[in-house]
Amino acid sequence: MDKLSSEICEVIKKELKKAGFSYKELSINIGVSEVSIKRMLNGHQSLSILRVSEIAGVIQVSLSYIISEAEKNIASVPLFTKEQDIAFTKSPELYTLL
Repeated sequence: MDKLSSEICEVIKKELKKAGFSYKELSINIGVSEVSIKRMLNGHQSLSILRVSEIAGVIQVSLSYIISEAEKNIASVPLFTKEQDIAFTKSPELYTLL
């Protein structure tokens, strides 16, 4: 799965949570199994633009919003890697400058 597709899935998951939709509710609304929803949003099954559009309609956000948020997230450069963030969390003294 390419980076944009992966990020689109992350945006959809975030928006589902904000809208208070479960995977089961989403599956009922778009007519696919809950297992298929989980596979699509975890990158184990392809997610077509038509399916993204259907999901967007259910959670009442635009397709362009989902794509633009995903592109914005990809373009943002994190200050630290995940490993560095974990290290800082475990050892706050690493924040200290000598």
